[in-house]
Amino acid sequence: MHRRGFTLIELLVVIAIINILASQMLPALSTAREKGRQANCINNLKQFSLAIEMYRMDYNYDFPYWLSNLQPTYLGNSPKILRCLTDQNDGLLGHGFEEWNANASGNWSGCDIYGQSKAARNDNLGDGPTSNTPRNGSYLYMFNPDPAPDVVVVPEGLASGTSWRDYTLHMLTSSPYRGHTPAVRCLWHKNRTLGPVLNIASEDYGTYLSEYYDWTTSYR
Repeated sequence: MHRRGFTLIELLVVIAIINILASQMLPALSTAREKGRQANCINNLKQFSLAIEMYRMDYNYDFPYWLSNLQPTYLGNSPKILRCLTDQNDGLLGHGFEEWNANASGNWSGCDIYGQSKAARNDNLGDGPTSNTPRNGSYLYMFNPDPAPDVVVVPEGLASGTSWRDYTLHMLTSSPYRGHTPAVRCLWHKNRTLGPVLNIASEDYGTYLSEYYDWTTSYR
């Protein structure tokens, strides 16, 4: 018995249907993938919070100057924890938010330069973990000594050139945010329009979601 095969038109129709179904499924898969990356990022933030608190208990409740100061004693020695999976630049652009001085020329304002010496970091605050190859971080650590951008400090009545650290200490004591002031922020999900900014608070170390400039808003 002779069996008729598919005609060219039938094959094209089937291919078109498969393409339509795939185009509908890909956004859902992308969203699920990003949710997984956000969950990994929140886990990193929670590890930072525990490490920061242990550091503060050992150092008269002072905040470290860099997240890498927590390594290896409090945070282990892996560079991966300093990088967000959504950051496809692998830490080379720091927090990636151009308005806050992150750019392709190598300005990591406010972010760790993992493995570089104090001379290379030019902050005179001690060496971070040693490494043959400098590795960079994705997270904006709010108690770092780099100058904060004017668009952040000037509206709060602070002078141009005020450090992120002094700005954050000011916000902890002299603003309505107080304990809700973030200690570490991941801007990469917002950079890629895949979600809000992820934060951990300076006081209770709770994780919460916000926008760039207004970190009081929680989406949970």
